[in-house]
Amino acid sequence: MKKIIFIITLFFLAACSKSDSVIGKWTVEKVTFDFDERRNTPDMIHQAGEQEMHNSLIFKNDSIVNIIMSDMNGDYIYHIDGNGIFVEDMKIGTLENERITSKIKTPIGWMTVVYKKK
Repeated sequence: MKKIIFIITLFFLAACSKSDSVIGKWTVEKVTFDFDERRNTPDMIHQAGEQEMHNSLIFKNDSIVNIIMSDMNGDYIYHIDGNGIFVEDMKIGTLENERITSKIKTPIGWMTVVYKKK
């Protein structure tokens, strides 16, 4: 019984420390693309990258994130598990090496957005 309580306590502390480490404002550090260049112009790819650079994630506490993006703008409830950071069932990224990395499938290919905490 003591082992079970110990394991639950460790799991809870690990989850709390990840939540605590995301609290604050995260801005886009880098955007990379894996697009089919035969189907997209360099201007279209550049425009998509420029638009993403204005996005941010503001983790207000251990459950609320303010997302500022072209298609999402407002406060959302988030949770963190071993697979990433989620808003409802949508994965918004993974937290590794003090960066949040988001891989997004778009109509013109894959885009990777890396956020860094300010």
